[in-house]
Amino acid sequence: MEKERRKKRFKRSGNFTLIELLIVIAILAILVAMLLPALNSARKKSQAIRCVNNKKQTIQAEQMYAGDNSDFYVGYIAQTDTTLGLWTVILTGTYTDSSGKYLQRAGYLPLESIRCPSAREVALSYSYQIFWYKTYGLDISTLSSDQKTRLGDYLLVDYNSYHVFNLRKMKQVSAIPVFADTMDGSSSGRPKQRSFCRFKKEDNTSNGLIHMIHSNRAAVAFADGHAGLISGPDLRTGPYALEHWFNEAGVLFGGD
Repeated sequence: MEKERRKKRFKRSGNFTLIELLIVIAILAILVAMLLPALNSARKKSQAIRCVNNKKQTIQAEQMYAGDNSDFYVGYIAQTDTTLGLWTVILTGTYTDSSGKYLQRAGYLPLESIRCPSAREVALSYSYQIFWYKTYGLDISTLSSDQKTRLGDYLLVDYNSYHVFNLRKMKQVSAIPVFADTMDGSSSGRPKQRSFCRFKKEDNTSNGLIHMIHSNRAAVAFADGHAGLISGPDLRTGPYALEHWFNEAGVLFGGD
C-alpha cells in the first residue's frame, strides 16, 4: 500500500499543471525576446565584416588588373554585349558561350565577392542582370574642378566607350572611393531598393547612390587598396565631398 502511494506521488510530481506550463512558455518568450536583438546585431556585424572583406578583395583585383593594363582600374569597356563590358564581368572572368550563356573562367575575382551579404534579394528576369543588380557599385561620378584640384583628374569617361581610373593622375589615393555599397537611384530601381553596379556622388536619378546599408555606414574600398565602413557625413566632409546617399532604410540624404 505504501509503495503504491509513493508511486502516485512520484507520478503527480512529474506532470506540469496548465499554469506551470504557461509560466514556462512565458519565461521562454521573454528569453527569446531578450536574445533576438543581440543575435540580430551579431548577424549584422558579421555581414558588415564580410562585405568589407569583399570590397578588399575587389580593390585588390583592380590592382592586379591595373598591373596588367598600364595602371588603369576598369569600370567599363565597350562590347557588343554591354554587360560584357562591365567591371563585374571583366574582373570575374565572365564570358558567353555560343548559346549566349554566361560562364566563369579564371579571373581576378570570384563571382561571390561582388555582392554585399546585407543587400536585399530582388527577383531578376534574366541571368545577365546579376552583373547589374546583384552587386555593389563602382564610382562613375563627374568630378568638379575643385575635386580635380584636390584628388586629381583621374577619371577618363566616354559613356558609350569606356570608363577607367588613371592611377598615375590620382593625388590622394587613400581618399578616393572606387567601390561602395550601392542602391539603384533610378525611378524604376529605387522603389525596389535593388543594388546597382555603379554610383555617382552627385546624381540621384539615373544611376546608383552609395547606400549606408550597414547601420548607416557603407563598406567602401578606396583607390590605395584599403577598405572599411564609413558614414555619409564622413564622406561628405572629406576630400571626396559626397553630395547624395541613401541611408540604411533607403531614404535619400544629402544635397544643399
